[in-house]
Amino acid sequence: MMLYRVENAALQETDLKNLQPGGEHQYLGFFLQNENHQVLRQFAGEALSLEEAETSGSMQFFNYEGYDLMCVHIPKPEAGFAYDKVIIYIGKNTLLFVARQEELLQKIKALFAGKEGSVPVFERILCTFFEKLSIYSVEFFDSLEQEISELEDALIESQKREFVKEIVALRRRLMALKRHYEQLLDLLDELQENENEVLNETTLSYFRIFSIKADRHYHNILNLRDYVTQVREAYRP
Repeated sequence: MMLYRVENAALQETDLKNLQPGGEHQYLGFFLQNENHQVLRQFAGEALSLEEAETSGSMQFFNYEGYDLMCVHIPKPEAGFAYDKVIIYIGKNTLLFVARQEELLQKIKALFAGKEGSVPVFERILCTFFEKLSIYSVEFFDSLEQEISELEDALIESQKREFVKEIVALRRRLMALKRHYEQLLDLLDELQENENEVLNETTLSYFRIFSIKADRHYHNILNLRDYVTQVREAYRP
C-alpha cells in the first residue's frame, strides 16, 4: 500500500488514517488488489469489492455516486498481445491505482516520480498514465507494417513461405489491436462525459488531445488490416 498527498508538485507519503477525502488536498495512491476494501471505505464510504471490474475481460468504465472506476488494460506486445489489468479510482482530487502485481504498481509510480520525488501537475497525472502505458508505440506500428511489407516482397519473389499461416496470424494480431483500441476509445468517451464532475476542464482538454491520438492509431490499424487483405487477395494461390 502506497498513499501520497501531492503538495507543491511532490509526493508526501501519508496514511489512510490521515485522509481528508473530498477536501482541498490531492491524493495519489497505489494499492494491491486485495487492499481495495479498506481503501474504498475511506474514499467512497463503502466497502465496494470491485468484483465486476476485477473479473471483466475487457476495458470498462463504471460510474458511481461521487466517483468513477475504470478497468484499463496495459499492453504487453513482447508477450504476444497479452496485457496487465489496472483498476483506477477517480474521485475529487483523488487518483488511485489498483493492480495485482507489486511490480506493475512500481512501474506506474515511476511514471510520475522524478527528481526529488517531483510529479506532474495533478491534472496531468492520469493522462500521463494513458499516454505512457495504454497505447502501443509508433515504433510498434512501424515494425508491424514492415513485417507485412516483407511478406509481400517474399510473395513477389516467389520465396517458399507459409503464406496462409502468416496471413492468418497477422489478421488475428490486427483484430486484437482493433479490439483494444475500440475499448480504449469507448472508455475515453465515457471518461470525458465527466458525469461526477471529478475532472476539471484542464484534465478534460488533455484527454481530448489523447483521444485524437488514440483514434489515429485505431485508423492506422484499419489501414494495416486493409493492407494484409490486399496482399492476401493479390497473391492467393
